[in-house]
Amino acid sequence: MPQTLRHTRRILLCLTLTAIGAGYASTASAIGGGPWYSATSPLSITHDGNTAGQTYGHFDGYSEHVTRGSVLSNVSFHRASGTSSNFRNGAYVSHKWWSNGISCYITSYSDPGISCGSGWYFSNEQQTPRSQSTTTWNGQISFWGIDPTGSSGRVGARVCIDITFASDPCSGTVYRGSDY
Repeated sequence: MPQTLRHTRRILLCLTLTAIGAGYASTASAIGGGPWYSATSPLSITHDGNTAGQTYGHFDGYSEHVTRGSVLSNVSFHRASGTSSNFRNGAYVSHKWWSNGISCYITSYSDPGISCGSGWYFSNEQQTPRSQSTTTWNGQISFWGIDPTGSSGRVGARVCIDITFASDPCSGTVYRGSDY
């Protein structure tokens, strides 16, 4: 086969694979997310004057998951940071998911006030496994299957400590969300 024909075939193959790849990327739409807090500056819960639990994470936004379908996802890392026997059961992250029927994240995924001051309805709460580690960050991903009648979704994440036979105190809530 002449060298120029072989070269032309390689170029056409590369262009075809690029076009297929571009088509594939456009069919799996995703709206980006972003970080909330960090390992060096985590969201914390204080109990009896001491830091008792910490968390940080990353909102991954909307994606088409292979086995879960259309989802919003949030990754969180948490650890206990106290020594009191009152919360020896450990720290955990509470993920509360909401949906809204209109597009609320026109310009930002992170603004807690967003463009929708109302219209949010609660959908689901998930809790990560408890962690008693005070040195290791424990990671967990939380998925929420989107409401097909909605247009926006958000998660409220907060760190809590598990106290035996009492209400679990929690930190303030950080909100992240996206249109889908």
